[in-house]
Amino acid sequence: MAEAYGPLLTARQREVWTLVYDQDWSLGEVAAAVGITRAAVAELLGRAQARLVAWEDRLGLVAADTRRALRFAEWARLMADLPDGPARRALARLYDQWIREEGYDARPLAVGEARDV
Repeated sequence: MAEAYGPLLTARQREVWTLVYDQDWSLGEVAAAVGITRAAVAELLGRAQARLVAWEDRLGLVAADTRRALRFAEWARLMADLPDGPARRALARLYDQWIREEGYDARPLAVGEARDV
């Protein structure tokens, strides 16, 4: 998962970010494994978060993803209200294809969650 952060973070920032957020290690475990203090781990995480937030502010990818997911959810809700028939089945097929192509599970992201697409 570290490659998902690519060049946005330094190698050390990616390393500690992955251990804490993707592997669920404690700051103490990361500090011991990497050979730095807990304070240094916290500082690296803070700088990494600041960089990721700055990129999100510029690119708006999470916001766009959330809007898209909400639209998918609305589409699903509207289809559920349609009577069964050829039109509903055609819309459902199109919806399922779109969901697969976009890699969505039709729910908005929680804060800090990433989609694996």
